[in-house]
Amino acid sequence: MADVVSVEFEAGRPGRGFPSYRGQRHFPGLYWSSTTGGHVGFESWLERDHAMLLDFTPQVTGLPSQPF
Repeated sequence: MADVVSVEFEAGRPGRGFPSYRGQRHFPGLYWSSTTGGHVGFESWLERDHAMLLDFTPQVTGLPSQPF
């Protein structure tokens, strides 16, 4: 477990892309996170809202992109 502490899992690439097409029922996109200093992907507005909430939480030090 001590070896895993130094691994930044949030820096990993998403397992798949975020498809976007006309008429879809969810809204994927990218959210700029000040915690990570980069974009965090989301597949719905609910995921975006959770990312925003975590971004404003002082205890959070990393935020992985969905889908992980």
